[in-house]
Amino acid sequence: MFEYKQWDEKTPLSPRIVPAGLASIREALRQKLYEQFSSSTDTEDSDGYGFSTDHSTPPSSVEKDPAPIATLLPPTPSKAPLDVPKKVKKPKPELQPVLSYQKGKYDTPTSIYDKPRTKISQHEHLTQNLIPYYATDSALANDLPDVTNRGIHVFLDMSNINISFQASLREKYNLSESDRFYPLPQLNLDFLTEILIRGRKTQGLTAGCSVHPGKPDPHFVSDLRTLTYRVDLRERKRTTEPKKGYYSSSDEANRPPRVRYVEDLVDETLQTRIAESVMEHFSNPGTLVIATGDAKPAPFSDGFWVYADRALKMGWNVEVVSWRSSLSGAWRDVEWKKQWGGRFRVIELDGFLDDLLCTLE
Repeated sequence: MFEYKQWDEKTPLSPRIVPAGLASIREALRQKLYEQFSSSTDTEDSDGYGFSTDHSTPPSSVEKDPAPIATLLPPTPSKAPLDVPKKVKKPKPELQPVLSYQKGKYDTPTSIYDKPRTKISQHEHLTQNLIPYYATDSALANDLPDVTNRGIHVFLDMSNINISFQASLREKYNLSESDRFYPLPQLNLDFLTEILIRGRKTQGLTAGCSVHPGKPDPHFVSDLRTLTYRVDLRERKRTTEPKKGYYSSSDEANRPPRVRYVEDLVDETLQTRIAESVMEHFSNPGTLVIATGDAKPAPFSDGFWVYADRALKMGWNVEVVSWRSSLSGAWRDVEWKKQWGGRFRVIELDGFLDDLLCTLE
C-alpha cells in the first residue's frame, strides 16, 4: 500500500515534497540503473555515456580482446609494378618553313611549312628505303656474278634530274607551274650519289650540265667534282623566238622577240661518254647506271634509249634512275623490258623526295 500525503493544490509542488510511493519507485529505478552502470564496459557497443546499447548477447572473446594493430590499418591500394613505364604521348613536331615561293616575279615570297627534318633523320629514312634495292642487287649478283662484279659506270643528266626534282616538289605542295621557288631548292648530291652507287664498285662517275654565257659555274659543279664526278660543263646557246601574246597586224613587225638560252650538246656529250665506256670495256661488260628520264633522240645523237638498248645487246646490265614525271614511255615498254629480264631496271626517285631536299642546317 502506498501512503499519500495531502497537500494544498495552491501550493507549488517542491522537489522535496514527494509522495512516499513515488520515493520507493525512484529508489528501485536508481538501484537498477546503478547495477547496469556497474556491469557496463567501454566497448564499441557503448552509447557514449557508459551505458550498453545492446544486451541481446554477451560479448564474445574476440570482442573483449583488443584487435591487432595490423587489422586497424587501412587497406593498402594495389600498385602497378615499378618496372612498367608509363605511356607518355610525344608532342607532335611543330611545322617549320622548309621552302618559299612567289606567285609573280615581284610578289612577296610565301613560306611552305612542313615537318622539320634534319640531315641525320633524312639519311636514316634514305637507308631504310634502300633496303629492297640492296636485296635486288644481291639477288642479281648471284644470278650474274661476272657482270655485277665488274662494277658500275654512272652517267648523270644533271639538268633532267634537277628540273624534275623541282617539278616533284611543286606537285607535292600543290603549286602551279608558274609558281617560282625563291630561293631554288637544292638537291642533295651526296644522297643522290648514294642511291646511284649503293655500295657497289664504281668504274667511273660522269655528269653532264650547262651554264649561261658569262655566268659563273652553277654551285653544284664544285659539289659534283668533290664527289669525284667527271663534269662535262657546256655553255648554253642563245636563241630567239616570237614572244607569246596577242598582237595586231600593224604591230607584227615591231613585236619584240623572246630571248632564251638553251642547252647545247649536253645530252650528246653524255651519250658519247656512255659509248666510250662500252667500247673501253667491250670484252668485260658491267652495269650502266643512267640517271635521266629522257629517251628521245638528241639533235646530233640517237638518244639514251638507243645507247641503253645497244649495251644490253652486248651483255651489259642497265639501270635507269629517274623521277616518275619525266620518265619516258620508252623505258616503260613492257615487251621491250621483258626480253632483258632482271638485266634492265628502272628506279624511281619519288620515294626519296624528302630525303633529297637539302636542309638548312
